[in-house]
Amino acid sequence: MNRSKRQQGFSLLEAMLAVLILMAGVVGITQLTRSMVASVSPANRGPLPHPEIVDHLLRDEVETMRARPAADVLHTGAVLVMSGATYSVRADRTALVGPVNGFSKATYTATAEYEAIGAAKAVVGTVLFDKIVGPAKGGL
Repeated sequence: MNRSKRQQGFSLLEAMLAVLILMAGVVGITQLTRSMVASVSPANRGPLPHPEIVDHLLRDEVETMRARPAADVLHTGAVLVMSGATYSVRADRTALVGPVNGFSKATYTATAEYEAIGAAKAVVGTVLFDKIVGPAKGGL
């Protein structure tokens, strides 16, 4: 009655490999947790997570203001809410020169702002542009 020996337990190599795999998992979970905490911290919410959005909003506001017939003093443009953050844009008339031959030149400043949840509103982009308006209207 000679039975073959059955191995009982795990070899040292198997145990070391299991510990290595567990350590890799713990390190991965730790890094994931750190990145999640960092992404929701108020310090990392500040401007400017999406510069292409700001560029698009400013260009759109300039085109909108140039298409309007009057020289408005203030125009509130698009508001975009994305992942709890708010992007907004407005145009303020900063100067009105003229009339020359019945037309005036209005100078505007378009401003884009970003506001994250729990953070203060911050200006993230500005652009200065001119618009010819007519017939001329007085005052700034």
